[in-house]
Amino acid sequence: MSQHTRNIVPPLPASCTSMAVNLTGFGSFLIAVMLLRDWRQPDAITAALIALAALALPMILLDLLGQRGERHRRNAGLGTPATTIDWRRVGSKLLGYYLTLAIIALIYWLFPVYRGDFYRPFWALLKIVIPFLVLIAVPYFIWLDRRMQRPQDGYWQMGMLVLGRWSAVHWPSLKQYALGWLVKSFFLPLMFVFFQGGIAFLREVDFDRLAGNASYSFDLFWELFYTIDLVFVVVGYTLTLRLLDTHIRTTEPTLSGWLAALINYAPFWTLIYGSYLAYNVDRVSWGNWLADSPVLYVMWGGSILLLTGLYAFSSVAFGLRFSNLTHRGIVTNGPYRYSKHPAYVAKNISWWLITIPFIVDSTPLEAVRDCLLLLGVNLIYFARARTEERHLSWDPVYVEYALAMNQRSVFRRFGRWLPFLRYRPPTRPLFTVNSAGEPVAS
Repeated sequence: MSQHTRNIVPPLPASCTSMAVNLTGFGSFLIAVMLLRDWRQPDAITAALIALAALALPMILLDLLGQRGERHRRNAGLGTPATTIDWRRVGSKLLGYYLTLAIIALIYWLFPVYRGDFYRPFWALLKIVIPFLVLIAVPYFIWLDRRMQRPQDGYWQMGMLVLGRWSAVHWPSLKQYALGWLVKSFFLPLMFVFFQGGIAFLREVDFDRLAGNASYSFDLFWELFYTIDLVFVVVGYTLTLRLLDTHIRTTEPTLSGWLAALINYAPFWTLIYGSYLAYNVDRVSWGNWLADSPVLYVMWGGSILLLTGLYAFSSVAFGLRFSNLTHRGIVTNGPYRYSKHPAYVAKNISWWLITIPFIVDSTPLEAVRDCLLLLGVNLIYFARARTEERHLSWDPVYVEYALAMNQRSVFRRFGRWLPFLRYRPPTRPLFTVNSAGEPVAS
């Protein structure tokens, strides 16, 4: 291979999302937040719903207008509508859907963690939306079933299980269906609670305090960036719809992949961090460390906010498709044009800037210990990134993207110095594609 050939930078495949659409929704969300500051009547839950709708509705509309072509229908598994409605199949799907909701409700009722005050905002949300979800399912399933090229989806598989027609059940598909709902039922309550708290904070911000108050300004932008992240996260977990081509293609099937993800969230993170990786306990905060140096405070805090903003912008790039542990299309635009894992990189570097005072607030041996513990957190995210890559590698689009990023990424030189950081397609992906074009667990 010639030197000229080696230097050719491969193009990136098309992204499953449009940044123009995503930024339109983002702008609509910001306008809604500003209006909610002056409109005091909605309570916290209603205000959060309004903010979510302000983000989602323009994006849904633009997606529907822009994805009417053959590519969208093919990706979503849709085709020409059937002339008749298969009422028996639709009834089986509705039965599977309603039973799924009932099982999730039973889980929430059963486990004590969901009976505390923390999740009360989510229960208040469900009282509002559950009647709508129950009713809208009927016309949606009728409309979708007529157009699906392969209508025996997870809902139908669940219906067959309930009806005792086990010989008709495709167990790998049913497992994937169950795992997808498990992802949603775990993450959506957690993320909505944090999101409605962020909206409540932003509604109470006193802009008059920003001038000359670096600490208050930092807190505002910190909360704003994480609320931006969360609004895309909540919408993403909610809108897993084949109509929008935002449905779940596959869900992480391995225990190692689930552990690498769940360990970073409550209640698991509380146990792991508190018992094993508490690297900044009783240390001076970076703000107090630099309290007497206003210029350094602004520079240091600005660096943290820049990284946090990059983390939030990475979620913006997902549009309606954000979700842990699932494949819902390959994102190649926004920050993902420059790194395969911009959110993880930004978050982990920001933690070093936030907690670095432990080096000056402890003995050398304690500083080394805390650095090793923080490196342990970084390694968890490295494992998380690797398991995600392994999951997505069944999709040729992701393989093309990841191989291109070996040469395009801003971190490509690290891959040259440390070859284990370079992407290599797995010899045996977790999923293969069958003759019908469907991913099947290997």
